Amino acid sequence: MHLSCKPPFKGRPILGDWWTLWIVMKISSRVLPCRGDFSTAEVVNIFNSKLMVESGSGIATATQAPLVTITSNRAQQEKARALKSRQS
Repeated sequence: MHLSCKPPFKGRPILGDWWTLWIVMKISSRVLPCRGDFSTAEVVNIFNSKLMVESGSGIATATQAPLVTITSNRAQQEKARALKSRQS
């Protein structure tokens, strides 16, 4: 076993989590535009709540993107290794 070998991948499906966050971000960004005046505190609070959901899901989606890439890369490498060992 040389240094580049890694143990088999047993991670949880992060791609599903990423897609869920991305969908929440996209839906909340469509709901975010507020038509009306911001003269009442209630309208401002509703807008701020929507903005927090949209911003939070956007940040979470962006921070998980590298993990999705790394996870898929490792899964593909494992499949390639398994196919290579079957052919040998």
